[in-house]
Amino acid sequence: MEICELKQRPFKAHVLPGIVEAEDYDTGCPGDAYHDRDDVNQGRLYRPDQAVDVGERSAGGYTLGWTRAGEWTAYTVVVEKSGTYRVSLHVASGLDSAAMRLESDGTDLTGRIDIPNTKGFQNWVVVERTIKLEAREQVLKVIIDGDYVNLDKMVFEAVE
Repeated sequence: MEICELKQRPFKAHVLPGIVEAEDYDTGCPGDAYHDRDDVNQGRLYRPDQAVDVGERSAGGYTLGWTRAGEWTAYTVVVEKSGTYRVSLHVASGLDSAAMRLESDGTDLTGRIDIPNTKGFQNWVVVERTIKLEAREQVLKVIIDGDYVNLDKMVFEAVE
């Protein structure tokens, strides 16, 4: 069994309000920075040394894909101001069973979010939720609750 001793840390700085690109999950060991059901990046793009599946977005950029229930990615973020935020999830799926949720430091922020069948893994829609965030550094997790969510990005906007 291989032992991983990488310290979990941000792959890129994420300050909220702001945009978190799904492929920019934290660097670190499996079980700390991410959990994927296999050891292969199915898309073989962007971070091919990692097990998380990253593919190309048809309009440019990258997306998390090939997701399966139980997988997750972690994002260390700094929230500038406590308050209510609208999070816009840019998602696609070719199945009726796709679902996900967001957590912060182990606390469920959204409950299960059912992702609509967009009739293709590159047919993007925006699903919005309103959440509360405290001003501090925290670890957000995207947890896949239903197979085959493609996630491009998350846009966090303060609600006044």
